[in-house]
Amino acid sequence: MTAQLTADRPVVRLRLPRRAHRGILVVHTLSSVAWLGVTLAMLTLAVSAVATGDDTMTRAAYRADDLVGDLLIVPLGLTAAVSGVLLGVGSKWGLLRYWWVIVKLVLTIGGLTASLTVLRGHLDDAAAISADPASTGFDRLPVTLAVALAVASATYTLCTVISVLKPWGRRTTRS
Repeated sequence: MTAQLTADRPVVRLRLPRRAHRGILVVHTLSSVAWLGVTLAMLTLAVSAVATGDDTMTRAAYRADDLVGDLLIVPLGLTAAVSGVLLGVGSKWGLLRYWWVIVKLVLTIGGLTASLTVLRGHLDDAAAISADPASTGFDRLPVTLAVALAVASATYTLCTVISVLKPWGRRTTRS
């Protein structure tokens, strides 16, 4: 931790030790890219379920989406968010110092919130219809699951691009 004194007040900046920073950076990168990869795989399953005329294939795709959504989406999203905040607080970039970090933080929190609410609801609906062997109501399933997964995939792709390019400059503060 370093402290810098300014005219009015001390500014305390936490700096992670090099090993800790690298470890958290690896965890953040792996969880973020895995979150994107899992979402793309789920999108592929959802599109396959919508596009096929085979009820067995549709059931299998929706059940697989539900399983993957239950086991991976939230843990990967939480890991990406928490490790990102730790990196923001403990590195030169800061949590609210640069616009690209702020935008990425907002997109990550929004994506995680949408995963817990909107996406989870669509997955539950698809799984419920898929689990009923007598159900032929696949035409009632909205295409919104595929749309939600496409939006999530685009959001996580944007986060990855922002991380690599680091566009926009430092946020200006008023004196």
